[in-house]
Amino acid sequence: MFVDPGGWLGELPADTRPEWQQTMTEVLTFIGLLPQDAGHHLIKRLIGLPGDTVECCDDAGQLMVNGEPIEEPYLKPGTSPSDVAFKTKVEPGSIWVMGDNRSNSEDSRAHLGQPGGGMVPIKKVVGRAFVVLWPAERIKLLNNPEQTFIDVPAPAP
Repeated sequence: MFVDPGGWLGELPADTRPEWQQTMTEVLTFIGLLPQDAGHHLIKRLIGLPGDTVECCDDAGQLMVNGEPIEEPYLKPGTSPSDVAFKTKVEPGSIWVMGDNRSNSEDSRAHLGQPGGGMVPIKKVVGRAFVVLWPAERIKLLNNPEQTFIDVPAPAP
């Protein structure tokens, strides 16, 4: 989870939710389950660390990090790793992020041509999502598939 690095969210609209939803947000903020400025945060999956080269895609259609294709079990079923081809090297002090629903995610790829090149400064990272609480019918713990990146080599100097 990170604070908008600049222009990813655009202008925030007025809160037109029903009063009970606004009250629920206030309660969750008060008990510490939502950050104070939740409307300014994004949640995406960390794909690349400083120095990593992230690209899409190899001949089998898989995302690659430092030349190693990765399996992504967290992707929404039927979603391809990326609808656009790209190759980027993550800058020092930054990370590369991508959403799990890639065809409907304004992630690092959507900001390649903007200042910062789609990178998120590490200083903008504020936490790690570990649970979905709302809406109630989607409550679940989020897994962190460490095996996804186990074979990825360290970036070349």
